[in-house]
Parts: sequence; C-alpha cells; structure tokens
Amino acid sequence: MTIEDIAEKNFELDWKNVIPKEQFSPGMYFCSGVYDFGTTFHYYDISNDISNEIFIDYDGNITLNPIIFQDGIAIIKTTEETLDEQKINYKYGCINSKYEWIIPPIYERIVYCDNGFIMAERNKRIYIFNIYGEVQISFRQDEFYAEFSTGDVILKLSNLKTKSQYLLDNSFNIINKYNLNSKEEKEVSQGGYITFDNRIKNNIYYRADEKNNDIIINGYNSKGELLNALNLSDKIGKKFNVFTSQILDNGDLILCLNVENDTHCIVLFSALTSDCYTSYYFKDGFPFEQVYNFYDMLVFDNGIVMDNNLEYVGHLYNNDNYEVKIFVDKGKLICSLLKYVDSSESIFDKSLYQLSNVYIVYNNKKELSNDNLLVDKNRISKYVEPKGVYGEINIYLNNKRLNFDIAPITEDDRTLVPMRAIFEALGAEVEWENETQTATATKDGITVSVTIDSNKMQKNAEEIELDVPARLVEDSRTLVPLRAISEAFGCQVEWNEELQRVDIYSN
Repeated sequence: MTIEDIAEKNFELDWKNVIPKEQFSPGMYFCSGVYDFGTTFHYYDISNDISNEIFIDYDGNITLNPIIFQDGIAIIKTTEETLDEQKINYKYGCINSKYEWIIPPIYERIVYCDNGFIMAERNKRIYIFNIYGEVQISFRQDEFYAEFSTGDVILKLSNLKTKSQYLLDNSFNIINKYNLNSKEEKEVSQGGYITFDNRIKNNIYYRADEKNNDIIINGYNSKGELLNALNLSDKIGKKFNVFTSQILDNGDLILCLNVENDTHCIVLFSALTSDCYTSYYFKDGFPFEQVYNFYDMLVFDNGIVMDNNLEYVGHLYNNDNYEVKIFVDKGKLICSLLKYVDSSESIFDKSLYQLSNVYIVYNNKKELSNDNLLVDKNRISKYVEPKGVYGEINIYLNNKRLNFDIAPITEDDRTLVPMRAIFEALGAEVEWENETQTATATKDGITVSVTIDSNKMQKNAEEIELDVPARLVEDSRTLVPLRAISEAFGCQVEWNEELQRVDIYSN
C-alpha cells in the first residue's frame, strides 16, 4: 500500500513526495512537528551521541536546529552567566514576529501547546501564557499536573495529592471536577491489569471501573455526565490484560489487549454512539504505540491502516528494507520512509537509518505554503529590561507591566508601591479610613487592612507581621509593601536581581 492509495480514498486529499536534499550520518529519526511549509524531525546521531532537530521544507531543503514561529511567536533559548565556567544555564523566553520580546528569558523551560497557549516553568511553578505574553493561570509544579486538550476543555489539571481532576475552559474557569478512582495502572481481580489513558479529547473522557469482577469502561462528557458504558469483560469473553489505551482526537477510545493464548486484540469504543468494534488482526508482537484519526481512516504509527470499523485496509510500504513511521498533526499525515543501514556499529542494539523519503498527505483545499516561518537568528536581540518610569525597578502583573503615577520606593530590601494602584490592579475594592490612617481592600472573601507606620497587617481575622510598614509620602500618598499585599491575595511574587524586576502572578 502506498501514500497514493491513501490520498485516493478521499477526493479532498492530495499528496507529495519530499526527498531530502541533504543526508546525515545514519541514526534514528522521529517526526516531531508538522507545519504548512515543512516538517521537523528529532535526529539522533548514535555514533557521535548527538541529538539535533532537522527542518525539511516541502521542496526538500534542510535547516539544522531551526527556530519556528507558531501563531506569530517563537521560543528563544538564551544562556545565563554562572560562576562555574564548566556549567551552562539555559533560560527561555518568547519573541513575536516583529522580533520583540513578549516573554522575558527568565524561565527554565517553555513549550508551545498548539492551541494558542504557552506553558513555562520557573522555580518549580508552572505559568500559562496567551500568545500576547499575558499570564492566564499559574500553579505549583509539585501540586498539579497539566494537560492541554481540544474542544471546550482547554486544560485538565490533576491534583497530585488528592487525585482530583479539574477541567477548565478557554477562560480558565472550572467546567467540572471529579476524583480519579482508577490508577494509571490498576490490578483487577481477574488476575490481569489495565493501563489507562486518563486524558480528555473532544470533550470526552473515560474511566475504567471494576464491578462484579468485570471491567467496565465509562465514557463521560466534560460536565461529568455519563454518555455510554462498555462491559469490556463481556465483550471479550476471556481473561485479558490491557497493555495500553489511547483517546483519539474524535473522542473514541482505542485499547490494545493481550488475551488468553497471547493473542492481541484491538478494541474501539465510542462514548458518543456506544459503537464498539474489535479486531484480532495483530497476532504477534506489540501492535502500536500511537494511532491517529485521519479522515475516515485509523492510521497506526507503524503504517497499518484500518477503517473506522477496525477492518484492515493495508500496510504502508511494507518492505523489509525500510522502517515506516507515521505522524499526524494539524490535518496532515506525514509518512517517513527510513532505510535500514548497517547497524554493526550501533550501540544499545538500536537499528540505524537514513531518511529516504517524506510523504505528506494534505487537504487539497488548503495548499501547502511557501511562506518561510523560520526565525532569522541574526535578528534576535539580547533582552534588555525597559527602564522603569521612576527608576530601575519594573513591576509586572501576569507579565503585564504596571505603571504608577509616583515612584515605588525600596526600604530594607522591600518594595513599596502606591496603595490604591496595586489594590485595584489585583482586582480588589479599596476603602480609606482617614481617622485611623487605614486602607482596607476586599476581594473574593479576603479582606486586607494596613495602617500607616504599623508593622501589623490584618488578613481577615489573622494578624500578619510586616518587614516594612505602609508609609505616607508627599504628605498624602500611601505606599504599601508589595510582596505582603500580593501574597495576602494568593499571588506568587518573584524578584529578578539581574533585571531589577518584580513579577506578580495571580492564581
């Protein structure tokens, strides 16, 4: 079966054969990204123990270790000076298509999440930005695990301690909360185990439960309403182990089972329609690691193609001289044809390959682009923190710079800022009691009161000692301690000495 056979199955599809114009030392290749103007591969040169990223445009031209604009932004890696000359610290930030910094290079890791959001990590905390560089939500890395999704649910947060799952929409409001009572790998009384995909796709998620020694697969919508259930034990009729499961982009669940007598079985279940199909096509070995919806087909990463009823259609380029790898993203199918080469010098018993051909199948109504969205590395300027309006210190709330009508001051290494401006920036309502010289701010059930020259702050019924009290300047302006006020309202505050920059992140 060839790529042309795939394209002919749907009148909307077209295909192209891309032959790389440059070859590298034999190694291992994995497709890592698909774009309108080309595709990227992770390339591991085993003999030299070097990993690189390779970009191939659809004319076969190759760029080594590219930086690519996605939705008009690009992730930039910088180096940070250290006292240890042998040690290099990398910091990450983002620029826009005008080569302007929108996220400063102060983060330890940044990834683009394919849905208009960027996830950054710093000091064991995760920050979610929009494409304009504004922080939308933040949380501690050791408390929550984040997974981006599709459909109405943008983000799923998993509480690592309570096992609670939170489903959030694109405004980061909670749609649904539920408790996960199925471990990722769960032993069952029939003597087997299940390994289960706990993600959410197309507003659907699944949970595996055991009832009367039967394995029940329950499918839910994003509101937590049960759609349909499958008694997997009844369907199979024999003892089995679930090796792996995957929720497809359309919300269907596909499972790989090892049934009695070492027979492999594929099960496809739809929570929307309750349809369930099985296939015993795979007789030997582990059948797949990844499977993709592609129009009216299921395409496995090893080249197997089935229809949506799990009927076998064919095997792409089934040839002993080649390894086939499939990757589907953004409505495009990439088929990498890897030619085996002599692996006698290979370490770790890994086979070595040359990248022979890259086939792409795409919607012919959306022509492949000739636009070059690669970053010109010569145009990237060093990040320079803007000068503060009244001095060197800049203050940011969710990566948006705050401007004050009078200068913040520093006292005993603590920053004090205009009272009303910071309270209102945090979304609090402010009242001033002139007789007692006390400012009171209220937000979301939290009431904070500070009094001029007092080293005590009230947070609801709690009394908090301040390192530096609120001050009256220019006879009529009240300045309050920035960190204490922000943290009282549940914000994270970070200081960057090198940039002379304060970052406040609201939760």
